Amino acid sequence: MNAKPFDIIVAKEYQTKIDGKTVKRTIWNRVGCAWPSRSYESISFELYLIPGQRYVIRLKERETADLRNDDSNTQVPTTTEQTNNQ
Repeated sequence: MNAKPFDIIVAKEYQTKIDGKTVKRTIWNRVGCAWPSRSYESISFELYLIPGQRYVIRLKERETADLRNDDSNTQVPTTTEQTNNQ
């Protein structure tokens, strides 16, 4: 892996009192790690709450020819198909 992995972080805002005044604060928690594929067409990530389970986000739509040549029986819907079904 040539590229450095990225931290996946979430921010949680909370309020606390300092000298009787309410102050907003933010705490950052590291919840996982992400890294680009060798071709930089996708990003894989792993969340710490589900160790050993990896996810992939495609950054580029696959072409129709790629879907027909795919050995698996599942086709990945495009972004517009996903929003229309919701």
